[in-house]
Amino acid sequence: MAQTRNLSASLAHDLRTPLARLRSRLEMLPDGKEREDALEEAQRLSEIFDAIMRVARIEAAQGQDGFETVQLGELVAELEEISGPVVEDEGKELMVAASDPGRVQADKQMLVQALANLIQNALVHGGNEITLIANGEAVGVAADGAGVDPEYYDEIIKPMVRLDQLRGNEGIGLGRTCCWGHKMRVTIALT
Repeated sequence: MAQTRNLSASLAHDLRTPLARLRSRLEMLPDGKEREDALEEAQRLSEIFDAIMRVARIEAAQGQDGFETVQLGELVAELEEISGPVVEDEGKELMVAASDPGRVQADKQMLVQALANLIQNALVHGGNEITLIANGEAVGVAADGAGVDPEYYDEIIKPMVRLDQLRGNEGIGLGRTCCWGHKMRVTIALT
């Protein structure tokens, strides 16, 4: 695992400069849809590299300098406000279940990204009800969708793992998912 983390971080770091050069060249192209699409893709790649590097630093206990106190109740309320309209546009409902939400020291940007990814997964693969959960020092997302086949439970919680049938979709497998029965439930426990 340590070698994999180091390799991922090294690759992400080494590819940042060529990606920055590519982005610079793309910005010199004439305005148009293809230019904008290419710039969006370059931005997405930069964000993926940044996420990989942040995860590697956090897992190596070297990246806590960006940590801050995060009030989990406030966090899920913010996410509800931001994501609620998107969920409603899809004809689904976003709810919040907060039970004595605590506060944690965390990289808030990574936490927001993880929860946003989980909400997006619930929109695509879940049913009509999506719930943001804040309970003590844990936050998560639950959806009333079909869930994941139990044979994949051990694999889907690993970082950088995506199920084969989902490989055509965006994402890099940084979400950590646990599914029980026919309900999809994801919880990120923080300590």
